Amino acid sequence: MTKSVMKLLAVLLLAGWLGTLVTKDPGYVLISYAGASLQTGIWVFLVLTLLAVGVFYAFLRLLVSMLGVGEKLRVWGNVRRRRKAYELTQRGLVYMQEGDLIRAEKFLISGAALHEMPVVNFINAAKAADARNDPEQRETYLRQAREADASASAAVTFAAAEMAAKRQDWQFCLDQLVGLKENQLVIMLKQEAFEALEKWDQFAKLWPKFVKYTRLSESQLNTLENKVLIARMSNLGSESDHAIADNSISNNERLRDIYQQASESSKIDPAVVKSFCNFVDDEKLAEATLRRVLKKAWSGQLLEIYALLGKETLNRRIKNAEGWLKSHPADGYLYHCLGLLYVQLDDRPKAKQAFEQSVNNGNPPGASRCLAGQLAFDGDYEQSNEYLRLELEALTGRPESF
Repeated sequence: MTKSVMKLLAVLLLAGWLGTLVTKDPGYVLISYAGASLQTGIWVFLVLTLLAVGVFYAFLRLLVSMLGVGEKLRVWGNVRRRRKAYELTQRGLVYMQEGDLIRAEKFLISGAALHEMPVVNFINAAKAADARNDPEQRETYLRQAREADASASAAVTFAAAEMAAKRQDWQFCLDQLVGLKENQLVIMLKQEAFEALEKWDQFAKLWPKFVKYTRLSESQLNTLENKVLIARMSNLGSESDHAIADNSISNNERLRDIYQQASESSKIDPAVVKSFCNFVDDEKLAEATLRRVLKKAWSGQLLEIYALLGKETLNRRIKNAEGWLKSHPADGYLYHCLGLLYVQLDDRPKAKQAFEQSVNNGNPPGASRCLAGQLAFDGDYEQSNEYLRLELEALTGRPESF
């Protein structure tokens, strides 16, 4: 309030001072030009001059404003078009999420006509057409997306691969992914395609990158790795996985390479080791592998495989198995293994004794049946039938009678 009063007083004082000057000496101004003249007081002249300057300035502002109307209209139109494109695109995406594919496609394409970067609209419209099982329209939208922005070619290609995966066209999916830069999404989609197409060797090459990005738990990863290893070993030599393989490398060497590339947990997995021993033609290699695995991870299932390898390493396996009794004196699986080894050696008394020990120490699968066979060979059919009954009970989980 005080400042306002002070300003008002200052204005009044200035006005009074100017009024005094005008009254005291109004001054004189004469302007003559081409025979015409203008006479006035200096103060009137100053006022007229200020008014003329003000009018001229207002005229210039009006002229500039009129000249800028077109630009303003253009900016306003662009803003309105962008807002409309955004609204149409958002509505189309909402309809996509709701599953209203036809309306989604309609709104997305309408939005693309107004959008400065319509690639996203065309890609999502293609997904809607693909979900409607309209491949012709899908490909049209994908082509329009590529034409709209050449720099988005990778995004369009990946979208095409995703759509192929959803309709389980795995080979087309894989073909699309070939030229793309590998990232988490590309790697995970490749993994699905390799697994669906059973391209296990290619999956194995991708494995380190897959492990880096996957959200599978450690146990799930181990299960999947075992599946890949077993499939690679079983498919070894097939045309699909080894059409360009080096013929100078034997199957045994390839099997050994596959096995050696496995993680430590898979190397001692019974199913993986069993597959390796089933497919390898080198009995000594199989025996050494099994012996090494049994030393790290004792397994009844592997003991049976160890017993049935063949004749070439029979004596060595018997010696090893008998030596293991010191560490595993009450292991039914080990006695069953010894029984099978003695049968191959034609030492029936030792085989029978080993099978009896196996039955008395847990009766693992097959022990009662093997003992029944030995008893039948000796003519003790009553006891043989009793052990066969035990074997059937173990298999079916219910009492059996003969």
